[in-house]
Amino acid sequence: MTVILAQSYLSSTRSVLDEARRVQDLLDRDPAAAQVAVDDLAEAAAHQDAGGDSYFAFMFSEQQTAAVEGATEETTEQLLAGAVAELQVANVLMAAGQATGDAGVNGQPQLLAQAVEELEGTVEAFDRAGTPQTGRLGFSSPSAASAKSPTGVFAEEAFRRTADDLLTLVVTSSSEVISSMLEKLRKLVPENVTEAMGKLGKEVETLPKVGRVLRLGLSKLEKVLNLLSRLVGKDVAAGLKDWMQELWNKVRSGNLVLAVLEAVLDIDSARACVDTALRSESLDRAKVDRAVEELALLEARFQDAVKTVKVLAQSVGLALAVAGVIAIFVAQLAAMLGAVSALIYLLIIGGVVLLGMDYVDTRLDLRRVDGVRTIATRLWA
Repeated sequence: MTVILAQSYLSSTRSVLDEARRVQDLLDRDPAAAQVAVDDLAEAAAHQDAGGDSYFAFMFSEQQTAAVEGATEETTEQLLAGAVAELQVANVLMAAGQATGDAGVNGQPQLLAQAVEELEGTVEAFDRAGTPQTGRLGFSSPSAASAKSPTGVFAEEAFRRTADDLLTLVVTSSSEVISSMLEKLRKLVPENVTEAMGKLGKEVETLPKVGRVLRLGLSKLEKVLNLLSRLVGKDVAAGLKDWMQELWNKVRSGNLVLAVLEAVLDIDSARACVDTALRSESLDRAKVDRAVEELALLEARFQDAVKTVKVLAQSVGLALAVAGVIAIFVAQLAAMLGAVSALIYLLIIGGVVLLGMDYVDTRLDLRRVDGVRTIATRLWA
């Protein structure tokens, strides 16, 4: 089923991209033709979003609900990659709608060019990853070279070094993304942040539906927000909110994100687990070599996941820019935009924190991937 999904989903997404390119091309030289082209774009988007083989139909189906909320590692990767593509399609629709005056909106055509460029990049990345053949949505397929150490001491040193590199990468990469989101949160009124913090893991408030193309774009944006809420998950939202609140309070008080994140992810505990594993008297060199390979692959997967989150954050910025233009003409959206913006930023922060906890294996027993502590513990099992 997933192979059919990937093939049909990518095909229908390319159709949306092709129609958006045509609208963009016609905007300057033939505005009347652009109005016809935007109707074709709406039809392509409606086709992409309809039927049992659409992305959301698959991800919200009964057989996938448990997987998304309990989150297997493959589902989490597909969810993030799919959320990027769906958000970028939403951006194309909203940008095309505001550029062509849908629902009386007098917009900015240059936003459509940016939306088209971002969606082009994602479709090309899916193609490079061989998605139609594998049936998975993703930006790359990480791999790691086989490890074979000449001595037990060499293997143990390689394991310690690889584990330390991964833990450092998790903290530094995560803090980079989180810092950029916190900067955006600081620009919002505190009430918006407080309101959004209480909505983590819940269904988002219904966004207004206006026009034809704008309606499709806003509807898809709403679905993406709900998809990201599922990634955070209602079952872990309570504990996550506590750690995110701690992060928010300490950073606002002047603490460095890197230091706070190390504490939230309990990096010291993970390093202690690595030390304990390497002190075992029954270490097997071949087993340690396999563990080094696992850590290297885990590092590659984490780099890929963070790359996806960064693309998502970039597309979120464009989504809010386009929504801001629409909000000038739609009072209901204007009233919601601050809280919606805060929620999006918090969902990205929450996703990154959960990703770090999963790869380090601390705080929450997510079990979406075998993280550092799990791999280290297996050395003496």
